[in-house]
Amino acid sequence: MSKVFQLKRGVALLLTVCMTAAASISALAAEDRSKISSIRLKISSSFEVGSYPADSDIEVTTTSSYFEVGEVEIQNDSDEWEVGDTPKAKVWLYADSDHYFSTTSSSAFTFTGDKASFVSAKTEDSKSTLVLTFKLNKVEGDLEVEDLEWDEDTATAN
Repeated sequence: MSKVFQLKRGVALLLTVCMTAAASISALAAEDRSKISSIRLKISSSFEVGSYPADSDIEVTTTSSYFEVGEVEIQNDSDEWEVGDTPKAKVWLYADSDHYFSTTSSSAFTFTGDKASFVSAKTEDSKSTLVLTFKLNKVEGDLEVEDLEWDEDTATAN
């Protein structure tokens, strides 16, 4: 064998050992963190018929000391809220350095406050960040109807 071949083989072996060691260190770091397998969130919101989704307010809070709530983003792209619209939002949750999100299953989430329901969840950044999408109850309000005429004969409005 030539010395160049032996050198290349030695470098390849060294790189393999380094990559294996790096993967082991990452795995050990994940094992040092504790799982967050239950996520309890309180949702408060206000939506008004005729207002713009960008002007609406959704507040998400938690009493957990293992993670914090980040940005909340409304996902609806309508011009304004109408009766029956279902608000959908995305929220970013950030685990502290000693914890990680171990699941994205709907059964892990409990919502209090305004009625909310799970849509989807995914983890990012080695499971330190969880992005949750949820929806709220439909927007309520009075249906505005203009130019109605009452028909006395048939007892109907036109």
